[in-house]
Amino acid sequence: MVWCLKEPSGFGQFFLEGDYVGWQERLTQYYLEEMSDEEKANYNKNDVPDYIFQVACRFTMDRGPLKPHECPTEFQVQFNRAKSFGSLVKLTSKLLTVDEALKTIIETLDPGVHQFWPIEIKLPRGKPFPRQFYGLRIGRFLDSFSPEASSFSSFREEFGMYYVDQPTKEFYAGLVMRSEIIGTSNLWREKKLKQPEICFSDRLKEAADTAGLRLPKYYKMKEV
Repeated sequence: MVWCLKEPSGFGQFFLEGDYVGWQERLTQYYLEEMSDEEKANYNKNDVPDYIFQVACRFTMDRGPLKPHECPTEFQVQFNRAKSFGSLVKLTSKLLTVDEALKTIIETLDPGVHQFWPIEIKLPRGKPFPRQFYGLRIGRFLDSFSPEASSFSSFREEFGMYYVDQPTKEFYAGLVMRSEIIGTSNLWREKKLKQPEICFSDRLKEAADTAGLRLPKYYKMKEV
């Protein structure tokens, strides 16, 4: 069975309002002082803002892992509307973070596939959040969505990409994924199915449930 994660949209326990500390400054310094002219030629207009934008795109796109200096290491929460945070939390530019428990589950099920690095989350007034979080760049991208087998009313197509028509249980249930493509994958993003953005296996769900972890809303999809 396959599950999809409904990306959190409202600020709260699964989506934090704030920004990275020192990240853009570090990228700017790298661009100006360390990047070769050959590497600079890869960016539009040969400027710093495009480099920063392209790095942020790699948080969610199939463009290879982040280099150490490109990984945000501190996030300052502007407003704290939740008493606690879930085990999976979205930050600025759609960067995913996970706590130690979820990181351990993902690494156990998909060893060596995904990229993690420590990131410190600070509450308003600079107080560190007591649980350790890790930046997560999902490292597996599959093309397992089957438009032909899916309910036609459950999705829409735009320029060769697919989106669930309505983010509800009934519409997600109409999406069909191909098991021969998924194989033993436990966490991945789809190449052509853009909403939902994150998919995971029964094994990952059961492990998270057993550990009592709090995740954003997720829904069942079909598998053939």
